[in-house]
Amino acid sequence: MTGRPVPTGPRQIIAAALDDWWLTADPSRPPDTTTAADQVEMYLLSSGYQITPPGAATVTTTPAGDQQQPDAKTLAAALDGLHTLIATSSRDWGTYRVDAWLWAVLCGWDCEQAEHDDTCTHGAMEEMADRHGWDAATVAKARRYRAAVRALTEPAVPATPVKGA
Repeated sequence: MTGRPVPTGPRQIIAAALDDWWLTADPSRPPDTTTAADQVEMYLLSSGYQITPPGAATVTTTPAGDQQQPDAKTLAAALDGLHTLIATSSRDWGTYRVDAWLWAVLCGWDCEQAEHDDTCTHGAMEEMADRHGWDAATVAKARRYRAAVRALTEPAVPATPVKGA
């Protein structure tokens, strides 16, 4: 980058990274987009920018020190939206291991009703564990993650007044 001004914004940094990549790339070979992406990422990170994966709670296009942290309310809304999307899907979420894990964390395979009735499903977590080879530690982790999601997404239950008190 000799003789050129130092890039300051993200677009200038990306342009400089691609320019340098283009100068070093072999023109007789097809473009290697992975190498180009690595070059861009290196330039952005070395310039103080943070790369946030898709679906992460925070997306920033400003230097890392200037980013805003997501609040619990925003995270709860995102998780609740994913729960609704999955729970209303016609997909069989128990067929594939990754799908079953998503359901375990976002919706829960265990019955979560305070009072049980004919609609309760018992033993589903155990069935998924058997089907997908989850050991006791994996089941415990899924239950911990589900409890964390529930703690964020479910409103606090107000104390029920006791009659006669």
